[in-house]
Amino acid sequence: MNIHNILNRLEKVKQTGLNQYVACCPAHEDKSPSLSIREEADQIILLHCFAGCPIDDILSSLGLALEDLFPEQFVSSKSIKRRFSASTALEIIYFEGLVVQTSGRMIINKEPFLQSHYDRLTIAFMRINAAYDYYKGRV
Repeated sequence: MNIHNILNRLEKVKQTGLNQYVACCPAHEDKSPSLSIREEADQIILLHCFAGCPIDDILSSLGLALEDLFPEQFVSSKSIKRRFSASTALEIIYFEGLVVQTSGRMIINKEPFLQSHYDRLTIAFMRINAAYDYYKGRV
């Protein structure tokens, strides 16, 4: 999925930069744009609601799954080794941290934790560990 498929599902979309947008968050009553949408060079789509809506709520409101924010090579079980800039690596770690945070919230609140949630959490751990290994020069 590309960023335009997501933007077409949102209201009051405004471009704020190259592959960066804001829009009304579909997960809460939003009168002015509070949802940040950005597509990275590696085609990962980052979403962040400044009102604090969890990513699961945002995606559910859009009829999407977490996997829809990643290109096929990131969702597959095969790992792909690439070199990233420090800022891109930090943004990926930040996003994966949101995945971990959302998973933790679901577990603490005793919400249903499906196999697909577990699988995505595993990918988050693998990507965070890969970033750490890269930082330590192990890769």
